[in-house]
Amino acid sequence: EVPSIHPGLFGGVSQWRGALEWKQRMLAYRNTLTLIVLARDSGSGHVELDSEGEPAVHYEVSPPDQESLVLGVMKGVRILVAAGATEVATQHLAYPPFKVSAELGLADPALEEWVRGIARKGLKPSEALVYSAHQMGTCKMGSSPATSVVDPNGQSWEVKNLFVADASTFPTPSGANPMITTMAISYMIAQRIKAMYPRARM
Repeated sequence: EVPSIHPGLFGGVSQWRGALEWKQRMLAYRNTLTLIVLARDSGSGHVELDSEGEPAVHYEVSPPDQESLVLGVMKGVRILVAAGATEVATQHLAYPPFKVSAELGLADPALEEWVRGIARKGLKPSEALVYSAHQMGTCKMGSSPATSVVDPNGQSWEVKNLFVADASTFPTPSGANPMITTMAISYMIAQRIKAMYPRARM
């Protein structure tokens, strides 16, 4: 996917390898294309309160998901080079960008070796930046309080009149941008709330 990435976000996710290189990267922003690789994660995590009562998130990318993401990055690099990129980089913290040969392009053995290096590095904790967006499935919708958080109307099984109407009602992650489905679920739940409370002032 090619995300909409404004300068502030681009600067925030650009790797820090020193002030000069970062400045050069920001100056090249207008000629930079960012690709992201999406994964329908098969793993899970949990949130608990730490010793100070603050929420602490625990999540590790599962081995199958790591493999899927790495394969996606490798293919993304080849796509960018085929499209004419002059330099490619990943979000691995200790993996320098690769300057693409204008003459050899995808046929450059050095490029192929660099791409294979991505697989060797993998996605070890604290060695590559992995981001999360469109969190899904944290308040799963279902037909039973034993296996879900909200009922088919989006209402919490435990708290009357508490409704959830976003991507957290998904039973599993979609593996793709969920916005159309999220809007459809929100609309459906809004209509059901209207039907349940016809005289309520909305």
